[in-house]
Parts: sequence; structure tokens; C-alpha cells
Amino acid sequence: MKIIRLSILLCLMALAASASVITFGPVYMDAPSPSGFAFPNFGQTNFTSVISLPQFDPTLGTLTSATFSFTGTVSGNVQFENEDPTPQTVHVTVEAILELDDTTNGWSISVDAKNQFDRATTAYDGVEDFGGTSGFTVNDVEDTKTDQYTTIDGLDDLSVYTGTGTVEFTVQATGFSNGTGGASLIRHLTTYGASNASVTYDYISDVPEPATWGYIAISLVGFACFRLRRRE
Repeated sequence: MKIIRLSILLCLMALAASASVITFGPVYMDAPSPSGFAFPNFGQTNFTSVISLPQFDPTLGTLTSATFSFTGTVSGNVQFENEDPTPQTVHVTVEAILELDDTTNGWSISVDAKNQFDRATTAYDGVEDFGGTSGFTVNDVEDTKTDQYTTIDGLDDLSVYTGTGTVEFTVQATGFSNGTGGASLIRHLTTYGASNASVTYDYISDVPEPATWGYIAISLVGFACFRLRRRE
């Protein structure tokens, strides 16, 4: 009798809804490459773009939460020339704040990608070439940051992320690159930004997983063996 009860219990447990997850991404923002810039999906700051992520397919089960991961990258090209009559240390900051916005639910993820360094220069060498001893040129100065957001029960509307299409998020990038050092510093800075996002959906599956069918099969085999032994 105990074996029958155990078999029935295992079957019920196996058929019960099970927690599952599914992940999409990373998906890169929709932004063209500026002329002469080698990396795809970058835009010159400041800009606004979009990222479209797949929705959760409701045929898989019931969505319980969603976690969004957002990665922002800054890349900059810098040129400096110290025209002071004395040596100077140039302080360089290549920075962009990138933000992923869900305008429907009202949340956002913001990352501050920043690369800073110092460069010593001599007194002006007489040639404004952003090189020599009094100047310098550095390309592809980069930094990457990542953050995430998990939906909050009772606050976020999960139906926005449910369907068979995509859900669109706004991406904003604002550049804050700068350089200081001496009263007669000539500078040229170009700042680019790129971003990508991914989503992990947590849901309750209404269809038993393959492993679940295994539990059911074991239970049924155990019950069958018990019945055979009873007959013997």
C-alpha cells in the first residue's frame, strides 16, 4: 500500500508546474557606425537609439519575473597639444553615460563607462601636430560597464514582455569626455558609445519537462512491479 501511495505522490509531484528560465541576447542597439570608425553598433555621442528584445512566449507557461542586463561601452579618440611655455601633465577623461529605458513600466538602467589617464608633455615644441614631445594622439580609449534590473511584483506590468513579438527599449548615450592641463591646451575629443541588452525570463512551465516524464515513468514502473509481485 505504501508503494502505491509513493507512486501516486511521485506522479503528482512530477505533473506539478515547474519553475523554468529562458534567456535571450545579447541584442545590440540599432546604431550605424560613424564614417571611419571600425567597430559596428557604435554611435557618436550624444544620441538616442533602440534595442528590441524578444517577448516571452506565453505558450511556454506563466511569466513570473524578468531580469534585464544592460552593457554600455565608451570609446574615444583624443588629441592634445600643450602650447604652454612650461611642461604640463594632461588629465584625460573619456566618458559616456548610457541608459536603457523602459518607458512603459518607468524603470531604467544607467551605466557610467569611463576611462581616465594622465600624460606628461614638455613645453610647446613649436609644432601643432598633436605629437612630438608636447602633444599626443590616442585612439580607441575604451571602458565597459554592466548593470541589471529585475522586475518588481505589483509594480511592473509583465504583460508588456509577454507575446510573440519584441519589446522596444530606448537607449540614450551622453558623452562627457574632457581634458585639462595648462592654460594653452589644444584638444580634440570624439566620443562614441555602444550598448547591448539581454533578458532572462523566469516562468512556471505548464508542460512537464523531459526529466519530469522520467519521474512519471519510474513511478509507473515501480507501481507495475508491485502489482506483479502481488499476483505472484
